[in-house]
Formats: sequence, C-alpha cells, structure tokens
Amino acid sequence: MKRTTEPRVRSLLICTGILMIASVCSAQQPRERIRLDDEWQFAFGHPSNAKQDFEFGTGYFSYLAKAGYGDGASAFDFDDSEWRTINLPHDWAVEAPFENNGNHSQGYKAVGRNFPERSVGWYRKKFTVPETDNGRRVVVEFDGVFRDAKVFCNGFYLGTEPSGYIPFRFDLTDYLNFGGDNVIAVRVDATMEEGRSDEPRLHITPSHWNWADREEQLIPICVYANTDAVELFLNGKTLGRKPMPHNGYVNWNVPFESGQIEARSFNSDGEVVLTKTIETVGEPVRIELVPHRNAITADGRDVSVVTVRTLDDNGHFSPTANDLIAFKMEGPGRIIGVGNGDPSSHEPDKFIDPASVWQRSLFHGLAQVIVQSSGEPGVIRLSASGPGLRPTELEIQAD
Repeated sequence: MKRTTEPRVRSLLICTGILMIASVCSAQQPRERIRLDDEWQFAFGHPSNAKQDFEFGTGYFSYLAKAGYGDGASAFDFDDSEWRTINLPHDWAVEAPFENNGNHSQGYKAVGRNFPERSVGWYRKKFTVPETDNGRRVVVEFDGVFRDAKVFCNGFYLGTEPSGYIPFRFDLTDYLNFGGDNVIAVRVDATMEEGRSDEPRLHITPSHWNWADREEQLIPICVYANTDAVELFLNGKTLGRKPMPHNGYVNWNVPFESGQIEARSFNSDGEVVLTKTIETVGEPVRIELVPHRNAITADGRDVSVVTVRTLDDNGHFSPTANDLIAFKMEGPGRIIGVGNGDPSSHEPDKFIDPASVWQRSLFHGLAQVIVQSSGEPGVIRLSASGPGLRPTELEIQAD
C-alpha cells in the first residue's frame, strides 16, 4: 500500500459512503497515513432478513460483546468475491431510483424503511500490514459513515458509530495479523434518519422575503425554535412576542412590504438567544463560485466542494433563483458530481457521457459541484454560466 500524508476529504453530496484513512504511529517513528480508498467490496444487506444479510448475527455467539466471533459478512474468511468492487467515497443513495414513498431526506430515493433491500450496505476491505510494523499502534479513521456503522476487524467487533455526520476512529493494533492478511468489514444501516441536537435553533419559513407580486397581501410566516418565546419584527416594528410550544412553531400573517423580517428567540429569563433575518433582494445578475478548499492534492482522488449561488446588483444572495447553470472544466481536474438539495428534482447528479454538458438548476438559489484532481499538478479552472447571468470562473490549485 502507498503511504502518504493524506488530507481529510468529505464524502459526496449524500454521506452514505465512507472514506478510510489508516494511521500508524509511535514515539520512535513519525506518524504515517495509508490510503485505503480503492478496491472495496460492496453488497446490499438487509435490516431484518438474515439470509439477505449474509447470515450476520445468526451464529452461536450472535451478540456483539463476544470478541472474535464475527459471523456472516463480518467474519474474516467470508467469501465476498462476487460482490461489487468500488472505490471510496461511495454513495449508494445516488444510484437508487426515485420513488414517491422514498426517503425525503435522501431526495425521495428508494432508501429507508420502505425499501429494506436498499437500506443496509456491507463494505469489506482486505489489506496487509508488514511485520516490521509490529509494536506500533495502528488506527483506522472514518471521515463519515451514514449511518449506524458497525465496524469489524478480522472478525473482532470494534464498535458502532450511530451518527453519519462526524468522523470517528478505532484502534486495530490488538486484532491485526502483522505480516499477513487482514479484513475490515463495515455494516451500514441507513434505514432510519438522523435526529437533531439540543443546541439552540431558530428558523424562519419561508426562507426569503421576495414577494413583489403580492404587495400588501398577507404572507404566512412560521418560526421554529427550541427556546421559550419568539418575537417577530417587520422593518424594525414589532409584530408581537409569542410563547413557543415544545416541538412546535408559532406563526404570523404579515402584510408584505419590501424590507426585512427579523425573528428573535428568548429564554425563560427574557434574554435574546438567537436572531434570524430574511430580507428583500434584487433579481439575480451574476454567478458566484465558493470552494470549500482553494488547494487540493494532485493525487487523482482529492476533491473540493464548490457552492454555486447567484447574487443581485448589490452582492446580496438571491434565495429564490432557480436558474440552470452549466459548468466547464479546464486543467488537471474533473467534475464528479453536481447537486442542489431539491428532493423533487429529477436532474442527474452525474453525467457519464463525455460529450454531456455538466449542469444543474439552482434550488433556493443554491447548487454544488464536486471537483476532483486528475493526478497531475496545475491550476484547475471551473467556469459557470447561465442565461441572463454574468458568468464566472474559479481557480483551484492542485499540488
């Protein structure tokens, strides 16, 4: 395996896939990172049918606390030769068909409780660790697994990470065959959606205040919060403070006038906890590209996630824009995915035909493009254009 210093890379638009990084470290030798992205075996399991889940959990010792008794697809000697070979990051929800009763948080794809045959995935990776590394600590690091991931090494149960939005790691040292073959197995269960934290929240819907065709008409405003009360303002004038029901919302009917809506949430002592505003903006006139990283590694794998949005003449974000944006790429890079978060959109996330033009409509003024290095160093240029909009270009350095 190639040893390299590896930057953290987030998984794709939907975090159903996993990214693996192994770290080897000791006090005498520098820490190393070993890429384990390539040549994983993947197959769908099942949340309740043991046969379709490769007889996992059906052995004599079927409880996770018994170390070294991983059975079915979690066992060291399980035959996965007929499984599909994939590279990470991987997202099986993107590949699923659209269904009316699909999981709305996955864009109405055929994933979730209504589709048990597509809601559990197994990943297995074979690798070796040289005998010379015996005596060093070996850690496997996951950048994100959506969700409820059970992890095994050589049949030993390492643990479960229920969240799909946080990185985590396990120490493999005591379970490895130094100088021999090893297997990591990960069972991912995306049947259920993920809940939210108890941190203060405040949300206004609709998320914009652009209603030029409804001047002085009543616009229903709903405010969601997990605090004790909320007060609403229109252009600085209070529209009243209301107690917030538990797990509920409060609403106002507000006559539209151009300007600003502001919501303030309060705790039981009457102190302001959060403030949220929405305001009237002009028509979109230009495109903006915002990368989450301006520099990536020229290794053919590293990526930068680019946010696409439109702005008005004053540089304000246009939250109602739905323009179709086309993308072009120059330099040592490629586009590997587009998205916009619209659960009802049937536009493709990937364009397989080399002659196709990568494009995506904005949803509430936003879209995303994932740019990947091609393996050569240089400047990657991503351009974006749309009818009636000033185009723009972004440079990402690949080193």
